[in-house]
Amino acid sequence: MNTAPGPTNTVPGLPPDRPYHRLARATTYRWWLPLIELVYFAIAAVLLIAGVNAALPDGIAHLIEQGGAASLIGLSLIFAALIPAAKLAAAASGRGPVGLSSVIGRVRWRWLVRCTVVALVVYAVLIPVDLAIAPQPIAWPGWTTFAPLGLAVLVFIPLQAAGEEYAFRGTLLQALGAWIPVSWVAVAISSVMFAVVHGLGPEGFVAILGSGLVMGWLAIRTGGLEASIALHAVNNVSGFMLSAAFGASDTWLSQLNHDISWASAGLGVVFQVVYAAIVVRRCGDIAVRSPGS
Repeated sequence: MNTAPGPTNTVPGLPPDRPYHRLARATTYRWWLPLIELVYFAIAAVLLIAGVNAALPDGIAHLIEQGGAASLIGLSLIFAALIPAAKLAAAASGRGPVGLSSVIGRVRWRWLVRCTVVALVVYAVLIPVDLAIAPQPIAWPGWTTFAPLGLAVLVFIPLQAAGEEYAFRGTLLQALGAWIPVSWVAVAISSVMFAVVHGLGPEGFVAILGSGLVMGWLAIRTGGLEASIALHAVNNVSGFMLSAAFGASDTWLSQLNHDISWASAGLGVVFQVVYAAIVVRRCGDIAVRSPGS
């Protein structure tokens, strides 16, 4: 009896020939498994965040009031805990965590660096334009104060951004993608939820929603989280660096995103779309579907 050959050059733990948002729909898929994964993620996130919070001096609530580098490090570590939470949930649901980073089962580090360079160039243009449209009061704190703040931003904020990406463009987007084959519907729902949990006013909601839509589309269009992590990290690092340079580090968490104007919100989304267009144009050698057929 002749049998058809199986998939070739596949990645263990990944279904063959799937776009990023459909990787949770593996051969073992059942309709309830993505729901189980979301429940596991919520439980793991609560436990891991509680552990990080307990290890922090007086907890994150005190650090937010205190401000400075300590508050930023504490918040970043709490969000970074979402990365192992996402991987634990994927493993516990039976599909394994290899598909969370990309369609080839791992972080594509060279691609992440390329995307980061593009994001830095785009934001080097965006920031002066944004400051010209919406000037901010400047109270330079001096290098002695700025240096430790800037170092904390550079080291820890990328972890915070990556944690949010693994949660919303990883676990949530792939859970929705397992149920919903239409990519833009899954992106739209995950982006709305991303904006809602930030708890901001109309301007902030639109800014976060726009970012979520761009980053969700990038995850699918580039086959992984690298492009969205690069955008998210550079966006957040830029914002916190400006806060540190302008002498606002004592309130940078308690007032986070509360002073977004309609002009800044719209401008930010436009530049993020420009970033996405450049990245997609440069991703010709990047896998956008899992290997095998």
